[in-house]
Amino acid sequence: MDTITLANSFATIVGLLVTFQSSKGGSDIVDFMEWLRENDNSNTAAIIENNTQLQNKLSTFMSQNHNEIMSQLSNLNDLMVSVASRMYGISGIASNFDDNYGLSDQALRILREFENSDGEYIWRLKSLSGAEYSIDASQNLEISEPRFIEDDLKIMTELNLLTCEITNQGYHRYRITRYAIEYLRATDKLITA
Repeated sequence: MDTITLANSFATIVGLLVTFQSSKGGSDIVDFMEWLRENDNSNTAAIIENNTQLQNKLSTFMSQNHNEIMSQLSNLNDLMVSVASRMYGISGIASNFDDNYGLSDQALRILREFENSDGEYIWRLKSLSGAEYSIDASQNLEISEPRFIEDDLKIMTELNLLTCEITNQGYHRYRITRYAIEYLRATDKLITA
């Protein structure tokens, strides 16, 4: 399959999976395939049937708790809207789907700074003047909107771009995920295209 067909198939399957999960409240791959045929999506059912690896991955994904599935699909939507909102020409369309969970400019800048540093952690340390944020306690992060930093970190954690741990001393430390690196590369490609 060419790139356009693959992208279209992926978007179609994910979109139909969201609709199915929302309407059925969770089920398995057999029910999904039956639902596809009942709802005039035989072509999509055929794509899935002809790809054993895709069937296995969908089956594994659908075997999770329904709330976890919906959370992951929601996160995927938020990331797609966030990426699309930075693309020339399509940003206006994406803004109609933004439910305020897209990444802010500050959050995106923090992710980029973290990736470029090759650091292991972003630390949230308490000081007399409030909270300070640094990468591996050696490089202070530039926080342009201090009142929204906690919100940005929370959203990045919910989107699995960062993981958060609380140390025994009560400090928060955030680690970048592989998913965040892939997300940044995807946005870089879109910006330079």
